[in-house]
Amino acid sequence: MLRRILLGRDLPGINTLVDAYNLASAETGVAISALDREKLTGNLVLRYSKPGEIFEGMNGKLELSGREPVVSDDEKVVAIYPYRDSEQTKITEKTREVVFLFCGVPGVETANLLAAAEKTITYVRRFCGGEEVQQ
Repeated sequence: MLRRILLGRDLPGINTLVDAYNLASAETGVAISALDREKLTGNLVLRYSKPGEIFEGMNGKLELSGREPVVSDDEKVVAIYPYRDSEQTKITEKTREVVFLFCGVPGVETANLLAAAEKTITYVRRFCGGEEVQQ
């Protein structure tokens, strides 16, 4: 997100929910992933990809090398950590429940992650009428 802003590129205008967490990301400098909860199976795990594993991203399929940090559920890779979300779990107008991932990396303080979470919750409530179920 920040790279896009620094390069002078437009931010994607997908829907109000995506705009809300993109705003929180831009303000805090924290990468935020959002996943449609109804499209997830089982638990989420942060791990390294398996060589040859396929990630179905927003811009098409990508064969992974085995060196990428990924987030997966029990069936599929749902994100390349910390910056690419899956086509399979993307947020749409039909999304009713969202799992947010606030991506900590070296150099990002815990306080920044918490601020990103608070801003996201605030913006989703304000602009989308959402409510926090579990933090």
